[in-house]
Amino acid sequence: MAVGDEMSRGLAMMTCRTYNYLKVQIPRGIIDLKQLIALMILLLGMLTLASPAANAQEENTVRIYVATYPSGLPISVDGVIYFPSTSQPIRLEWEEGSTHTVEVIVDTWYTDDGERYVFKTWNTGENQKQVSVVADKPKSVVAVYEKQYFLEVVSPYGSSKGSGWYPAGSLVEISVDDTIEIGDGVRASFLRWSEGYNPELSQTSIYLFEPKTVKAYWKIEYRIQVSAEVEGAQVTEGDGSRRAR
Repeated sequence: MAVGDEMSRGLAMMTCRTYNYLKVQIPRGIIDLKQLIALMILLLGMLTLASPAANAQEENTVRIYVATYPSGLPISVDGVIYFPSTSQPIRLEWEEGSTHTVEVIVDTWYTDDGERYVFKTWNTGENQKQVSVVADKPKSVVAVYEKQYFLEVVSPYGSSKGSGWYPAGSLVEISVDDTIEIGDGVRASFLRWSEGYNPELSQTSIYLFEPKTVKAYWKIEYRIQVSAEVEGAQVTEGDGSRRAR
């Protein structure tokens, strides 16, 4: 076999092994998948460069990369706090066979109004905040967060439901009472939502791709009684409601 073929075969095997180190289990609700894939490719390239052949001079150490998704969130490695970026994950050289502690500093990270990231899992599949990492081979350790948005459901009448934090891209159900008695002979009837899948229904759904405030609009109705005298008898007619003008 030619030397070039042998080198290509070795590189392919190294790449396959490295890919296995980077296997990620993505929880439901994680968005910006392209960014996560880009991060994995970056780490893949770094670990390929950190192969045994490239580090023969450091036979007793193993290269480990630590990162967060999304990047820039604080993470602790053996008690030291880092803020890894997409372009520059934490690169560590650990003694082969040694055990180290990697920990998420905050499980909920608020960015803008109505937006936050909640820690969900490690790329290894573990979901506790602190994990032990054994330097038995080159690998990456990535803390994966879920992006969430806040939905505020506002209504001047009735009991509205649906306000809260949800994973980005969720289909959220919102609801409110159909009618509310607000006085003697006066009631409020649901008219429509400011937005939603079926905004004219008091119970509907809405997709959450950003922080949102959904408002309920109502109409006020009054009860009208009409009476008339017929041959000395009083007859009352009508017990309905009329919309306020």
